[in-house]
Amino acid sequence: YSLNCSAPAAHPATLDMHTDEGLFIAIVPSLWLSPAGEPLDEAVLSPAEGFYIEGPDGVVRQAEFSDGGDVVFFMMGEGSLEWFGRCPPMRPVPHALVMRDACPRLAEAAAPLQQAVRLWYGRMFLP
Repeated sequence: YSLNCSAPAAHPATLDMHTDEGLFIAIVPSLWLSPAGEPLDEAVLSPAEGFYIEGPDGVVRQAEFSDGGDVVFFMMGEGSLEWFGRCPPMRPVPHALVMRDACPRLAEAAAPLQQAVRLWYGRMFLP
């Protein structure tokens, strides 16, 4: 995804809150790059910046990754209900991406930026 903070936002969410259809998805936290392709310091944008999950309590929170984002993160999908039912108790994880949340942090950076690129990798495992 590419983020241009100087462009008007027609819709704040890049990907609305949703669940995935697969059994589960394995993802690595994002890497933010400047327009020149240089990695941005995590003090400017964290690997979880703009990535939100809805907890079982219905509260939406920005995700947090341990070990400085050097992790693989697993989320159950809708397919897990078909294969496993509710035993053991699991639930598909609603999640969303809001890229525009990064704009204020880019503007506050030591070298202010109006654009950034978010690299992300994930793999959905289908039933």
